[in-house]
Amino acid sequence: MTTTYEQQKEAFVNLFATDPDIKRLPLPDSIREKLGIYQDVSYMSPMKAVSYALCPPHQYNGGEERKPDMTVQFPDVNKLSEQTKQLLIAE
Repeated sequence: MTTTYEQQKEAFVNLFATDPDIKRLPLPDSIREKLGIYQDVSYMSPMKAVSYALCPPHQYNGGEERKPDMTVQFPDVNKLSEQTKQLLIAE
């Protein structure tokens, strides 16, 4: 039995209509209208938009700068490949 897109959309809406986190998902406008979820479309100044894009608050809490730990050495890939070959030959 084949289902159409509209039937699948209705099934999705019926299944997740009571989910409290449904508002967080990036849903198409047609599903948002059926669920009665409306997005806040407000103006953001260009300066604020650029700073938000460069340092999103969800990624950098408190504006902390995260630097790589230079004491950790990246493994030598050639040495690892040789060890892997030896293990495969031994097995």
